[in-house]
Amino acid sequence: MIDFPLNLSDEDESWTWRKGSLWLSLDQFERFRLDVGLALENVEAVKLAARCALRVQCTINAANRARWAADPNSPDELDEDVPTEELAKTCFRTMTETAGMQDTERVAAWLTGPVLAANRESGWHYLWNLLLYRLGEVKSSSLASHGIPIDTAQKLVKIAVRHRSEVDAIEERIEAAQDEPLSEWDTIAYDDYQWDSAGVYPLTGLGSLAKYVSFDRKWPEVQRCLEPAYIDALVRWGRAHLGPKDNLYEHVTMPNDVREAWQQAWRN
Repeated sequence: MIDFPLNLSDEDESWTWRKGSLWLSLDQFERFRLDVGLALENVEAVKLAARCALRVQCTINAANRARWAADPNSPDELDEDVPTEELAKTCFRTMTETAGMQDTERVAAWLTGPVLAANRESGWHYLWNLLLYRLGEVKSSSLASHGIPIDTAQKLVKIAVRHRSEVDAIEERIEAAQDEPLSEWDTIAYDDYQWDSAGVYPLTGLGSLAKYVSFDRKWPEVQRCLEPAYIDALVRWGRAHLGPKDNLYEHVTMPNDVREAWQQAWRN
């Protein structure tokens, strides 16, 4: 049996579970699963386990809303009949029993890996994700002007073009999915989610996760392409591209651990 891997008293981890479990339950999520780093064998079993927990939560939410409608003076936060953590643990027990240990481990790794990491994205990661995206429409001569060999600059731009293309494509697919007819469960989930978040869709945030995952897949390619001796040249390009007045300017500098990992990759 796999223990529930998140601490729901932590705001970031609580968000990770709320959003991650919702995505796992949706029929609409299926087409995006691999884009955001989740490979599964028993997709329907995982989906049903997530739905069992969320169905209980939806019932609780509906009861609370009925109480608010009947008595507008009811407290904003009503006690839940079943604690969220207990629902989450039950979901994982059900998932282990029906989808199997391997898929449950994959879900746990996905939640505690890219989903949580994207929610806690560091400044340098966010910025270089953005810069790699922008590099996809920059001429290689711009990189070369800051000291990067032209052949290396051309390779970097090609990596960036793929990153930009993948990000744009999934954003378009997510936008298109939100206009499609919903399955029975997705309709329930959408109605519950949007009750106090009008205009916000359950798939909101999925594009950011996909961009995070795409960057993490491309960044090792960047490291293998660019010798560590040229890290500072890449930083100079980033600074010039942003300008000192940009509020993200301070994050252009590569943290020491990133530089060390880069150098280690070349030593290996």
